[in-house]
Amino acid sequence: MKGVDEEFFKFAKKIPNDMEKMKSFYRILAKDIVRHKTRLGGTFVAAHACPIRELRDCMKEAFGSECIFVTLRLSKEATTKRVEARHADGDQEMMKTVIDFLASIYDLYEDVQPGEDNCITVLVDPDDSREDVMNKILDQVHQEMEFL
Repeated sequence: MKGVDEEFFKFAKKIPNDMEKMKSFYRILAKDIVRHKTRLGGTFVAAHACPIRELRDCMKEAFGSECIFVTLRLSKEATTKRVEARHADGDQEMMKTVIDFLASIYDLYEDVQPGEDNCITVLVDPDDSREDVMNKILDQVHQEMEFL
């Protein structure tokens, strides 16, 4: 969608933005995910950074109760450590740029809000392996599904 990147960067800089454009993007994204899940069937996982409840709620319009949002909460230290581990052999200047960008938008991402259905927050520690994170997610998703 034209103009969404610009609106996200405004959002990231905490300057007035067109939230309706962002919502429209997230609705279209959700409908596309539903379309692919319908086409492929089975259990489905889609990864995307959805920073605030307002945007998650837009996606839920398409998902209904068929979705559980998993919000990963990493400290800035954990974020830096994971980026460095994944890109250790890459361009160091680019890695620093990515780390600086992620640090600049860190506070934009909110945890699951009180009363927000079908959402969990998973705390990711700096020393967690990918398998540790996966197991934390699966444990909490199973707990959420038992609750539903």
